[in-house]
Amino acid sequence: MTTKKPAAGSGALVGLLLAACLSALLYPAARLIGLPFAPFDLFEWLTRALPGGVVTSGIDALVSVLSALGLNVATSAKAAEILMALGLFLTGGAIAGATLFALLKRLENEPSGLVGAGAGAILSIPLILTGNALDPRAPFEGPVGVFPAALGLLLATMGWGAAVGWAYRRLAGATPAPAEEPAPLSAGQLERRRFLIRLGGATAAITVVGAGLGAALTRREGSSSVAEPPPEGTPTAAPSADDGLLEPAP
Repeated sequence: MTTKKPAAGSGALVGLLLAACLSALLYPAARLIGLPFAPFDLFEWLTRALPGGVVTSGIDALVSVLSALGLNVATSAKAAEILMALGLFLTGGAIAGATLFALLKRLENEPSGLVGAGAGAILSIPLILTGNALDPRAPFEGPVGVFPAALGLLLATMGWGAAVGWAYRRLAGATPAPAEEPAPLSAGQLERRRFLIRLGGATAAITVVGAGLGAALTRREGSSSVAEPPPEGTPTAAPSADDGLLEPAP
């Protein structure tokens, strides 16, 4: 039976869902072992590369929306930065997913998982270079070191690409070619919808668990830093007029 290839819109949806899952896994990994958190690194690099007014206007617009919902201004500003960083990362995942689906259409006879992993490896390059551009002397600060951090990002994006390739193959096998006349949904089309629903549910569950774990680790780190007094002889910074200003997103 001939099959209709999955559309770019399906690739964008799959890429977005799996990018959300990836960010949720990178978040606790950043807290546990010091891997770089790609969404924040990418956003911080853009804030330095783009004209200041572009980022500021976007943050101001989000702050206005969040403030209208009754959130504190300082909290809203921080939340706006986080939302913009994650939104940028998810948008990139959607675009990459649609592009990868289009590529897999042309590489019909190639293993989709392998092609996806290769595409993910290519996508890891700008993420690694972004972290390096933020501080060339110490691109990935943390206990893991530079090479393990870069390797962690490489493996994470390769896993994302392989998952997108696997989803493409599943959708291609469940999508029959369109008939000449409009017809009721076939078994293949229903299976395709069920697969997307299952994928959405699985990625949502992983995203919630990963985000919750990362938030718990962040709270634990905060309580530990408050509970442990500084060593004797450690200089204490004097209060300044800048205290209380919003710190940029990590």
